[in-house]
Amino acid sequence: MTTRNTDDILSRVTDWHRFSVDLAAYLASSGHIELAHAVESGASEALMALVRAGEGSRSSQ
Repeated sequence: MTTRNTDDILSRVTDWHRFSVDLAAYLASSGHIELAHAVESGASEALMALVRAGEGSRSSQ
């Protein structure tokens, strides 16, 4: 994967993560605490998976 592709993917995932955190905050403020927690947990897990994948691709180069 090229650096440009990696940067593009990272940018999109970062945007998605920000959206997910904002959505979780909205849900929590609306009284949907369990759903907010699930959204935020899923967003964090996805971001960490991307970091792990990036570390793996760097070590294989």
